[in-house]
Amino acid sequence: MVCQHSDSSFVFQFFMQAKAFCPSDPLVYNELGVVAYNMKEYNKSVLWFEKTLKHIPSLSQLWEPTVVNLAHSYRKLKYVIKFLATADMLTFFLFLLSIWALQDCGHIEDPHYHMIDLLSSMADIETWIYHEAISYYERALTLSPRSLSTYAGLAYTYHLQDNFTAAITYYHKALWLKPDDQFCTEMLSLALVDEGRRGIDPKI
Repeated sequence: MVCQHSDSSFVFQFFMQAKAFCPSDPLVYNELGVVAYNMKEYNKSVLWFEKTLKHIPSLSQLWEPTVVNLAHSYRKLKYVIKFLATADMLTFFLFLLSIWALQDCGHIEDPHYHMIDLLSSMADIETWIYHEAISYYERALTLSPRSLSTYAGLAYTYHLQDNFTAAITYYHKALWLKPDDQFCTEMLSLALVDEGRRGIDPKI
């Protein structure tokens, strides 16, 4: 479901009422995630999509778009990070509360990602964000291995991390599915230039 921005507040209230009647319906949580995503409230869309997956008895290809949307949401949290770099302390605190909410719902289990680590620096938070995005993109590929959006999202996330070798690999995989995709074609060219400037990865 795609919502117009001007109608997002009304749609959000509608699905919040639906959640009150059907608190265990994953479709309701999914739509709340879509609304938050369209409003560019990516920290909220992450929470709603996470709750969607928690209410699904068994993950199937039917829910692949939700997993991809969750990955996109994590990746786009980077915009929130950039904003927080110049935000006041109250805004920063509210963002940290949303991260805490992820811990409360049992999502963050690895002790490496405990709150004390997340608070250590913006770089640590950004690394965690990309780690989660990549994890969900890879999970989506197990459900639908021929998804252009997933390969493009993976490529772009690696590109943002300056992992140009991995980015190039996934841009190629995306273009194998759709050779004329403009975004992947342009980003592949940029990744090749970036890798050329830095030199070949010594790990290869």
